[in-house]
Amino acid sequence: MRAFADAARLRFDVFLPLALAPPLRFLARRAMGASFASPILRCRRAGGKRVDWVAAPMPPAKISIVLTVFNGARFVGRAVDSVVRQSVRDLELIVWDDGSQDASLAVVRAHAGSDPRVRVVAGSHRGVAGALAAGHALARGTYVGYLDHDDWLAPTALAETAAVLDASPTVGMVYTDYVNVTAAARRLGLGARCAIPYSRERLLGDFMTYHFRLLRATTLRAAGGIRTRFEQCADYDLALRVSEITDVAHVARPLYFHRRHRDSVSWRQQREQREAAARAIGEALDRRGLSPAWRLEVSEAGVFTLVSRRPRRRRSCYGRREGRKDAT
Repeated sequence: MRAFADAARLRFDVFLPLALAPPLRFLARRAMGASFASPILRCRRAGGKRVDWVAAPMPPAKISIVLTVFNGARFVGRAVDSVVRQSVRDLELIVWDDGSQDASLAVVRAHAGSDPRVRVVAGSHRGVAGALAAGHALARGTYVGYLDHDDWLAPTALAETAAVLDASPTVGMVYTDYVNVTAAARRLGLGARCAIPYSRERLLGDFMTYHFRLLRATTLRAAGGIRTRFEQCADYDLALRVSEITDVAHVARPLYFHRRHRDSVSWRQQREQREAAARAIGEALDRRGLSPAWRLEVSEAGVFTLVSRRPRRRRSCYGRREGRKDAT
């Protein structure tokens, strides 16, 4: 009672924000499905007179989704909607705006509304890999995934992939099938990579773990995170490193919608993407001790081939065609 009387003597305009704002945030997060192990407010006495009202820290969400956007106002709204409307509610969406010069920020904020699970960062321009690294550095979830700003997730994508990680402690990354769609969102069918079976060795030539991927945060850190020097293929470089330290699982269901259009980075920077992928494969060969036996050849058409260094055993090992977004 004495603590209550002390608190009552605080000025109204100071007490109201302190006392009411945290419970309102608590109720909002509860409505979104988050769980809390500690009370929002704690009363702490200092010197027997002063009462401090302290908001308990917001617990991290189970799943963090990172979405980066640069001048993507045309498509980013649907991407945001697809995350906040997931069947799994215990999540956070981190949107890193990479210095957009269009209405991307306004579109993101309009679609996020007052949802407390969405964090929007208006960053300076860092490029694709730099923005990815900055967004992932903010992730607090147990599991972490990435969504391109012009794509979107199926409503159960997070539930189905998180269930695999929940049930399989040795699996550090899970990926799904994806559907190619046009700029106008017309479905074109499953992506060609969905038919390629996963193996750590074949990943050297075929990026079958394309979309959607969900990783344990511990696996992401152990693999070294996003490396910004792989500007056009940071995701592929990460997948190669992850495959070397953990088991990878595949959910053979189309839970990701991959938009193909001429404004995409994959379409506009085909040569740069090929060169970056070749460097990522070369480093993977070095890490795995395979460089003395195999070397990589890349054709102008974008076919990646591993060739034996032994003259009498010169043959293709694995190959893939890298190219614009509508060739995937």
